Amino acid sequence: MKADALSIEEIKARLTIPDVWRILQLPGAPGKSCASPFRPDKKPSFSVFDDERRFRDHATGEGGTVIDFIQLALNAPLDGALKWARQQCGGAVPLGASDAGRPTGIKRNISEQSRLTPGYTVCCDGAASGASGQPPNAKAERPAAADSGNSTGIKSNISEQSRSTPGYTVCCHNAAGGGDGQMKKPKPPPKLRPGTEAELEDLSERRGFTLTTLHEAQARGLLGFAKVFGKVAWCVSDPSGRIMEARRLDGEPWEAFGKMPARKCHAFGHGKTWPVNLDAAAKLSKLALCEGGPDLLAALEIVRREGKAESVGVVAMLGAANTRFDEAALPLFRGKMVRIFCHADEAGQKAAKAWARALVDAGAGRVDAFDLCGLARLDGQPGKDVNDLLNIAPECRAQWLKFQGEVMP
Repeated sequence: MKADALSIEEIKARLTIPDVWRILQLPGAPGKSCASPFRPDKKPSFSVFDDERRFRDHATGEGGTVIDFIQLALNAPLDGALKWARQQCGGAVPLGASDAGRPTGIKRNISEQSRLTPGYTVCCDGAASGASGQPPNAKAERPAAADSGNSTGIKSNISEQSRSTPGYTVCCHNAAGGGDGQMKKPKPPPKLRPGTEAELEDLSERRGFTLTTLHEAQARGLLGFAKVFGKVAWCVSDPSGRIMEARRLDGEPWEAFGKMPARKCHAFGHGKTWPVNLDAAAKLSKLALCEGGPDLLAALEIVRREGKAESVGVVAMLGAANTRFDEAALPLFRGKMVRIFCHADEAGQKAAKAWARALVDAGAGRVDAFDLCGLARLDGQPGKDVNDLLNIAPECRAQWLKFQGEVMP
């Protein structure tokens, strides 16, 4: 069988976690008790088990199969990880490969009672109830793609599927971090500058943001421009400087480099678990939680259009793979009404579910999610995020009641 035709189960049968660890030259050595190759880990809290086909980080709660391990190691989306894995397989079975057949999935140390389920709103105490007053089924299903009778678009049927991320670069090769199991320090972010009017107009035309919103984002320290890898980039950044996400202004993806596949954005900094703009947004009673830099700007645009700038703050996690909040961030959500705007794909739905659980446990007053399934853009392509909502096709808006009214809490 050709390597590019291998299924996920066949990849898991051919590649073990030690295989990937060795190929990528990750620091340290895999074992039942070992140091994490993804972060500083002075007291080993990482383990590889189940015939070397599953892993768990006992400090962060992350774990899963070799596919999940590859995604973390490369910080790549699922399709990028699968492409890399198929290239490594090359049609041959690595030494040590044995039978697999185990389901892919990231496991989290989260109680069953706090899961979001179809048609139910999770409140701050983690209890769920429906119109009947009966507890929901434990198993969550994927949201239906068609629900024309839903006038609000609010759903909490968020399924748990494979993760994906636009890209947080992890520098963890032996050449960079040494053989002591310690990661290299995060690469320093480029120096940001205000965008020229020509650059702002270019970004506005490509993405659908108004110049008013872009100037406002710059003034808040949420948007800047820089030369990144020789290309002009627009960068969404937390004002504190914890984390920054850079995308090429010309709309092209960043080219592949070494073992890192091509990607649409690069992240810099050490605060990937910190929601961008949380310090300022937490001063308001309601929060819109988005996924990624473009959606943060798009949500700011929608909040301004709906006249809710005095009541709704906008925050964003930079990537669906970032399912864990910084512990210091969680208290800032306490008592807030939070609406999650996840991408209408499996990775986004999984991230939203993890975020909702964490927020419920942290004491958020109410947590729900806006369903973006069925979105179509002006160019005729399917949409999946808040930025696409700015460029919704008129016929799509006419078809779906949930897109005809206000979307912010």
